Parts: sequence; C-alpha cells; structure tokens
Amino acid sequence: MLQIQLLGPLEVRDEERVIEIRRRKQRALLAVLALRAGEAVSPDRLVENIWGESPPKTARHALENYVSELRRTLGRDVIRTEPAGYLLGIRPDQVDALRLERLLERADETPAERAARLWDALSAIRGQPLEDLAFEPFALEAAPRLQELELAAREELFGLELELGRHEGIVPGLEALVAAHPYREHLRALLMLGLYRSGRQADALAAYQDARSVLVEELGIDPGEELQDLERAILRQDPSLKAPARVTARHAVVPVSASRRPARKTVTVVAARLANVGDLAERLAPEVLRAVLDRYADRVYSAVERHSGTARVDTGRALAVFGVPATHEDDALRAVRAATEIREGVGLLNDGLLPEHGVFLEARIAIETGEVLFTPGDAEVATGRPVTAVDELARTARSGQILLSDATYSLVRDVVMTEPTPDGAYRLVELRSEIDGRALRLDAPFVGRRRQLAALSGAFESVVTERTFHLFTVLGDAGVGKSRLVREFLESARGLAAILRGQCLPYGESVPHRPLAEVFGGASLELEGVTADSLRGALETQAAERPIVLLIDDLHWAEPPLLDLLEVVAGESRGAPILLLCTARPDLFEERPSWGGASPNSSSVLLEPLSEAESERLLDNLLGESDLPGSIRDYIVSTSEGNPFFVEELLATLVDRDILQRREGRWTTTQMPAIPLPSTIRALVSARIDRLPEDERVVLEVASVEGKRFRRPVIAALVVDKPGADVDACLAALVRKELVRGQPGDDGGFEFRHQLIRDAAYESMPLQSRAEHHDRLARVVGLDPQLGTDELVEYHRDRAERYRAELGLAEDTASG
Repeated sequence: MLQIQLLGPLEVRDEERVIEIRRRKQRALLAVLALRAGEAVSPDRLVENIWGESPPKTARHALENYVSELRRTLGRDVIRTEPAGYLLGIRPDQVDALRLERLLERADETPAERAARLWDALSAIRGQPLEDLAFEPFALEAAPRLQELELAAREELFGLELELGRHEGIVPGLEALVAAHPYREHLRALLMLGLYRSGRQADALAAYQDARSVLVEELGIDPGEELQDLERAILRQDPSLKAPARVTARHAVVPVSASRRPARKTVTVVAARLANVGDLAERLAPEVLRAVLDRYADRVYSAVERHSGTARVDTGRALAVFGVPATHEDDALRAVRAATEIREGVGLLNDGLLPEHGVFLEARIAIETGEVLFTPGDAEVATGRPVTAVDELARTARSGQILLSDATYSLVRDVVMTEPTPDGAYRLVELRSEIDGRALRLDAPFVGRRRQLAALSGAFESVVTERTFHLFTVLGDAGVGKSRLVREFLESARGLAAILRGQCLPYGESVPHRPLAEVFGGASLELEGVTADSLRGALETQAAERPIVLLIDDLHWAEPPLLDLLEVVAGESRGAPILLLCTARPDLFEERPSWGGASPNSSSVLLEPLSEAESERLLDNLLGESDLPGSIRDYIVSTSEGNPFFVEELLATLVDRDILQRREGRWTTTQMPAIPLPSTIRALVSARIDRLPEDERVVLEVASVEGKRFRRPVIAALVVDKPGADVDACLAALVRKELVRGQPGDDGGFEFRHQLIRDAAYESMPLQSRAEHHDRLARVVGLDPQLGTDELVEYHRDRAERYRAELGLAEDTASG
C-alpha cells in the first residue's frame, strides 16, 4: 500500500520499497495532491501552487507531462482525472501529515492510548515538513502549517506523559523544544512541571525566571496566568503538583522534533543577470517585457531543476544554489552544466526576440563556490560569502560570458576549457562533454589489487572457455580504485571480447534504462518496454559472434527497474559468453541487499584501502624522481589512509599551488607548507555524510566532537535531546556504511574509519553548535572520572569559549 511522508523530505513508499521521484517539480506536484488526498485539485490551482503567481506559458503542458510521468512511476490509477481536476486516489491515512491531523482531532481514546499513537506518529518524522521542497511556492504556506501541526502534537504528547506520571526522561526534550520556540508559554509550563516532578525545584523556578526574562526583554510583556500560577504553586510546594501514579509505557523516550538545524555546507552558486533590463523596459511594452522575463525565468528554472539545484528569479536576476538542501559530490559540475544551458536558452530566446522586437538579452553569468550557513525552511536560500561574491563576479562578466571563481575552477578543471581573466577568474570556453567527471591528471602504474584483478580475470576466463554468463561486482568506497581496477582488466580483455559500456547517473530525467541506451545506441534493442527476455536476446545475439563484457558503472545510482532487469537476466542467462561487470559503492546493498543472489554464477570483490607501503609506492609512481620532504610524504600517506584518489588529490594540490614544481625532469619543492584539504575530497566526503538519515548524521556529528576515537557512553549522554536518538542502532548503521568501526575493549569504543570523515562531520556544524557540544562534553566527562581527565575537561571548555568568542567578535563587527 502506498504511503506518502510529508513530515520531513518527501518520501513515497510501497510497503518497504522506496519509490524515487527525482525531479523537484514532480515532487512538488505530488506533495500538493497529497495534502488534499481524495480531493480533486484544479489545474489552475496546481499551476499556481507549483510555479507561483507568474507561471511560464508552458506550465500547463509541463503539468500534464509531470502527471503522466507520476502515473508511470506510481501506477496509472493513483492519479485520476476528474471533471474538477486531478485527484490523488489514496486515503488520507496514507499521508503522514493528514494522519497526524486526524489523530489530533480524535477524542475517543484513553490518555495512554493517545500517547502511544502520538509517539508512533512522531517517531516516524525524519526532518522538517516538506524539507526538500521548502522553496516551492506552495510550501511557503503549507510548511509553517505542518510545523505548527507537528509542534501541537509534541506539546500534547509531553502533556500526556506528565499526566501519566512519566516525567522521567522528558526534560531534555522539553528543553530542546523551548529553545526552539521560546515564546510558547505552555511549553515552558510543561518544562517547569517536568523539572519539579523530577526533584529539581530550583531548576523549575529558574526556568520561570528565564521565561519571564525572555518575554519582558524581547516582547515587553509579563508571563501569562498559567506560568505565574505555576510558579506560585511550586514555591508553596502545592500537593496538586505531585506526580500521579506512573502508567507503564511501551516506549522508552518521548521522540523529539527534528529541529530546523542550521548546518554549514559547501555550495556552488550561479548568478545569471540580464544586464540590459533597463533598456528592454524602455523599448518594449510592459506586457511584452513581462512575457520576455517570464520566458527567461522558465529557461533558468528548467536548467537549474534538471541538475537538482534551487533557483530564484526576480526581474532578470537569477540566483541558483547547488548543494542545498542536499550536498552532492559533483555540485560544482552540476552548476556549470546548468549555467551553460541557461546561456544556450538565452541564445534561443534571442533568435526570436531580435527579428520580432529588434532587441536581445545580454546575460552575464558567474559561478562561485564556498561555505554557507543553511537552515531548512528559512526564507533565505543560504547565507555566506559565495552568495554575495557571485553577484560581484557576474558584474565583471561581459555579455554572453560565464566566469568561474578560482574555487569553482579547482573542482571542475578536468572537464572544462577556460581562459584566465585579469581579475583572477576563469572564462568558460567549453564544457568537455566526453568526460563525465574527474579526469586523472597524474597517471601511474597499477598498484596493489593483484588478488582482486586475478579474481576478475578468472571469471572472464570461465566465461570465455565455458561459454557461460557471469555477474561480477566490484565494490568499494568512492576513490578507492574501482575504475582503475576495471581499466586494468579491460586492457587485458581488449581484443578478446566486445566491450559494451553504460553508466548510471546520480540525477537527471527519470529514464531507468538509460545505461542500456548507451550500450546499444538503439540499434539492436528497443528500449521502450524493454524486458529481460529482449535484453537477454540482444546480448546473446552479439555474444554468438564473440564474447561480451557488459560494463555498468556506478550501479549504486541505478533505478530499481534497471536493477530488477539485470538481476533477472543474470539469473536466467545460460549458454552465451557474457560477463556482466558492475562497479558500485557499498550503498548498493542498502537499497538491494540481495544483489546477485539470484544468479548461480555471481561473485564480487570489495576493495579495501591500500596499505601504507602501497600508498608509498603509488606516491613514487606518480612523482617519479622527486625530493618531496619526508614530512609531506608522511602527511599524504597518513591523511589519505589508503584511498588512491585522496593520494592523487593531495599531491595535485601541491602541484596546482606551485608548491611542488617540475624542474630539470624531477619534482622539487623548497617550501614546507600547511597542506589544505582539497575541495574535491571535501565535496566527496561531505556528500556521503549528507545522504545519511537525520538521526545517523546527528550521532556522527556529535561523535566528531570527541575526536577520531569516541565512546558509546559519551555519545549516548550527548544525544539525549536529539531526534530519534537510538544510539546503538545508529552506530550499527554507521559501521555497516563503513563510516566508523568498533574498537576492541569493553569501553564501547569506536573510531572514524577516516580522519577526513571526522573532520567533515565536525566542520558541518555551525560554531554555536560546536560550542554547545564541547560544553556538554566537558560536563559529561567531568561527572565521571573514568571518561577523562581534568585536562580533557579543560580542553573542551576552552574550545567552547573560543567558538563563543569568535561569534561575539562576529556580532560586534556586524553591529559596528
């Protein structure tokens, strides 16, 4: 049965299967229909909700296309066409927000039953309502309403817990809600009562004074009667405040809201300005000008949405951000692609404008990358230097130019051709379409992986000699060397087999079988309605002439229909020499735990990090003759921790910054610099963390405060007021996802699998959050001598003070 979740990022499930809907406007359409499940919504209302008050002329046609695509994805009967409009044919209780709304309206339950139902509903919430659609027009009204709905449910649940005598453990959750909603007096009353019943009378009175201070100083009003009466009752220790007999609950802790947690993110921002809007206003009638600007905005939104960015367009000025709400490892490349499509779109508009009206649009485009502060649900897309700097860079561009900042260029230099400008930027000349990602800039002989290469070669030999099918999957984290291993194998197989290759992409139009289109080019396989039988037939026909190696790269990005198809082919194909070779990250098994299980001839290898000796050899192979100082060599080897991509990027950073120079046929350096972390590595690691569920990400961030090595009891104490904080389940998931690993011993010890993962998690937290976590960690360690020394307590207090001082300086500067 279909289930739609709106309290958090939009998610659609059919039983346990997650149905992916990648295009933002399609997701917005589904969310609008889900909010009115069982009711018909007119096309005009949908257009306004999805595109706002000034929709493009093509909006109705686009709406029809989105409905058709959703029907293909969800089932033809899920969205029905009624005389009054489109209707989502599911029950309201299949939508989490509507289910919660109806629950709050019920009045036929005992307090214990109602608390249990509320707990179940709130436990399933994974973030802020409509978190991934926060900037869509309909969400500006819908999201605050859903936030209030969720808050009312949490407030009632805390009240029920007190009514049922279950005040133990709810205080941290109440403190978190009060901090997020400081003017909500009933929440403060619940907190005071929870503190009092927990034997903390002084803290309960302090909570009242804090409430009074906030209300008087910030709003100029005194606390209401509820708070004043409760304070007096606490002072006289009124018997009516005594906790009732406890009713046992079937749950352990009241779930706390996934707060609108601000986070630091590295994003890429595109500014596209029409430099001649004023001239157009003078020469065109207002209606014509509005139509021109709407067509321009439509081009921008289409290009940005296609590459999973977020855009705003106002009177010819467009700002698009790539990396919010979710970070991707290729956000910079997505931004460059979107910018080139915007420029092409402006050119197409000019083809019609010039002959019709004698005018043309002058677009100036710039791209900047850097760190911003992002809060889900905020009106601002993001706050930080890149948002302002990109506008300044766009002003220096000439008509038709796309300028890249140095930070952006460093992320995409392998896939672009540019010319430097006098101002230190780079003018985009061409986006190299034949390279889809990073090209290796430092070539080197193959290092290690002999056992894995032998296993792959052995599978191929069996395919050829026994004329049989074999599925072989190469697994490993990003950058660990999957592509390098496959390239080494293909060099040996070339001439012995036909090499067919397709690649799964992380985003784009939802075309499940796109990799097969790359393989066959439409020549021998009709992809519309492709089946396992037709695919197997096409492969076996080609394999009758010579053996085939069918390579599918990045299978972790594959859509479920393609995975289903390949598994059926792998399970049924016989008697033809076909090696289906797939590369994937371990994430594949999160979505498809049974991958390869249906095939009798199936095997896989997991690429672990290189050893220190192999990393040293890779360095030597990359450099050849060099006098690289031992300290820098040690830093690169230890920091990369066996990841070949990290070794190359750290080394390339030295070359790019002219620290490492080629002189007389050898690499040399006379500097002993602090080596910055390459932006390419930072993007890769940050994207991996950003894909985690909220509760796992919270645990990872909190663990990073203790250091590369951390302890389970400490983390449990630190996440007591965090959303869905099942620490053991989160740690188990993080171990499974190869982000942390357990340590031997009885102290519940863990460590990050890579120092860079720890650093990325820590740096994603705003300064205020870091200060709070260090403060809390100091208190936790200070209460238990077994957890650390006085020096450790002092260290964390000092870190907290430094961050607060930094924030104070920033505020003073801003106010001055």
